[in-house]
Amino acid sequence: MSESDKKVEWIKQRKYLHLIHNQIYNAGGSVKMAIPRSIIHVGSCDAFSQIFNKYPEIPIIIYLHAEWCAPCRSIEPLWKRLAEEYAGRVFFLEANIDICKDIMQRFRVMGVPTFLVFHRWSERFRLTGAQSYSTLKTLIHKTLSLVQLNA
Repeated sequence: MSESDKKVEWIKQRKYLHLIHNQIYNAGGSVKMAIPRSIIHVGSCDAFSQIFNKYPEIPIIIYLHAEWCAPCRSIEPLWKRLAEEYAGRVFFLEANIDICKDIMQRFRVMGVPTFLVFHRWSERFRLTGAQSYSTLKTLIHKTLSLVQLNA
């Protein structure tokens, strides 16, 4: 690909992102597109990819867990509490790794619980292991700052 082709492609990408951003956000920076107000359970990489590709401008946090995992069970109430507290501002997804092995492989997740943050088609943050409420809340604030930085 020539340098001019790369530049044209970059301009197209920026224009596309600008159009998507305008569809999602009002002039004041608040979200005008409805983000689900509850946790979405994904069953495969394909389901995750559909959300990921449809809403590239909205930050996504996916919580990977397993039923047999004691730390996952201890984090579950914190995760639900944060999802309620920040409902409509971030996509909250979760996936059971025993069902969604393809997600574990695709994102090279080695342990659970794991929290992955995505924005604009790329992974931005990752936390693995049992986390405190304040650590998870900090992760959400970092996630929300991605939107403010790119507005």
